[in-house]
Amino acid sequence: MRSKASIKGHSLHPMLVSFPIAFFTATLVFDVLGHFTGKIFYNDIAVMLIIAGIISALLAAVPGIIDFLYTVPPKSSGKKRAAKHGIANVCVLLIFIASLIYRSNNPDASMNVILLLETAGVVLLVIAGWMGGTLVARNQVGVDHRYGMPESGRKYISTRKTAGWKSPVTAS
Repeated sequence: MRSKASIKGHSLHPMLVSFPIAFFTATLVFDVLGHFTGKIFYNDIAVMLIIAGIISALLAAVPGIIDFLYTVPPKSSGKKRAAKHGIANVCVLLIFIASLIYRSNNPDASMNVILLLETAGVVLLVIAGWMGGTLVARNQVGVDHRYGMPESGRKYISTRKTAGWKSPVTAS
């Protein structure tokens, strides 16, 4: 199913999700470094990484929502999986926002609470990422089949019917 949020056949959501994944994971790494070394600048970097993660997660969510609404077939296992994927990612975002608010509004913030929140966020991020990968690999969400096979295969794709779909899969 070709993504509705794409540029020249390249889905935007999978391109953008690497940024919040990297920023949120690095947030945890830098807070762990700050906790165990006692060097506060690691924690300062973690705050900047949380902010970058929140902004990039919101940007990545836009094409994800577009794909959820307009690409994933209704009443399919992909739709259910995509909903769970989206809910999990919203929870990740809320966890990191809570971590940022907690540390910003509390000068005596417990590093244990921050690390617990961020660890939960990263674990949930991995689970959500797994679901996202399954959406691409199993449900073919965002996959543009026009470029992945030889010309003879494109003719096959353009003429076959898939059970449960109202129209044939097209190679256009």
